[in-house]
Amino acid sequence: MSVTSSQADQLLKENPWTQNLKKLPWGTIVPIITLLLVFVSFSLMNEAFLDERNLTNLSRQVTVNCILAFGMTHHYFTGRALISVSALFWHWGQSWLAL
Repeated sequence: MSVTSSQADQLLKENPWTQNLKKLPWGTIVPIITLLLVFVSFSLMNEAFLDERNLTNLSRQVTVNCILAFGMTHHYFTGRALISVSALFWHWGQSWLAL
């Protein structure tokens, strides 16, 4: 017995499991799961990955990106949407010169 696509769609609509899956915030869950998978895979491939020196180095590198992301988000929400990071650096430089 074969199932047509309309019958399969109807079965999916009636299934409460698929309804619950559609309600999940996938935009938040997928990046977190991906980050965890990358972290676990790197720690399994290299035993020095979880070393204190390596984690300190990673946190220093991530800090720069976090500051840039915060600044770009701030400019976007205040109505000064700058497209490129270089324009953002130019604006910050002008601000520091004005002080």
